[in-house]
Amino acid sequence: MEGFATYFMISQASVLQLIECNEIHIKPLVQLSSSIDWDYNREDLETIMSTGRIFAHQTEQGEIVSSGALVTYGGKMTCIGMVIVHPNYQGVGLGTEIMRHCLSLLGNQSAMLIATEEGKPMYEKLGFLTVSAVRKYFCVAPVRNSKHDFIKPYDSLDLSSVLRLDAEAFGDERQSFLRKRIEQATKRRVLRKSEEICGFGLAVETSQNLILGPIVAPTAEDAVALVRDLVQGYRGKLRIDVPTEQKSFQQLLEQSGFVFVNEPPIMIYGVNSLDKRNGDLYSIAAQIFG
Repeated sequence: MEGFATYFMISQASVLQLIECNEIHIKPLVQLSSSIDWDYNREDLETIMSTGRIFAHQTEQGEIVSSGALVTYGGKMTCIGMVIVHPNYQGVGLGTEIMRHCLSLLGNQSAMLIATEEGKPMYEKLGFLTVSAVRKYFCVAPVRNSKHDFIKPYDSLDLSSVLRLDAEAFGDERQSFLRKRIEQATKRRVLRKSEEICGFGLAVETSQNLILGPIVAPTAEDAVALVRDLVQGYRGKLRIDVPTEQKSFQQLLEQSGFVFVNEPPIMIYGVNSLDKRNGDLYSIAAQIFG
């Protein structure tokens, strides 16, 4: 955004500029992510920028030392994420300032985020409420492969069905994001029964994991079948983030070798509950995308 700049003094000798990021900031944003062992890559940031906006604190030398992103979909809810402060700059209020800036841009929209335990107290002070959670799972052993006649490779002709299924499962229309995520995905699968597409799954590879999601399906068994097809032949670490209400799916994942890690809270601002969902969302795309 041309002309956008505010300044934040953290000491007598250091003044930071709050900027809106663009493509030239992708590399330093990836480096910032790595500083706290998060695995955002160029493709992730391009996806975020195609759907939303990223803000950051920048030093006089051009180093990016904090970030926060807004991802806006078609309805009344905006997702906030990628809230990062470099370890050398933590404890001086950068996270709070960048969050306040993001909230100031919401207008009439409400906001949702998936918090870390470290960040939760800050979000509560800003007025966020905890309404649910996701359960994070990893798997380092190969998942048992199985053939499922209903699972097919994604085709561009499937897009309209996938967009509809995602909107019903997520509770909001997010066409721009999903188009970009499909393009980014390493593997794309649809679940087709009686010639009708009734589910889909994406797998996105990062430097640390193969991230499974979103996965939308009519049953937990169908969702696990999509997982097994997506990971077939992959030998690295797998990650999946599952809404807490999907108990049967969680049990099936654990039987397949996935290990529960933690349960980050889903927090909202400006409303008291999430938009209505139909229960078919078995894994989210990533924490920043809700």
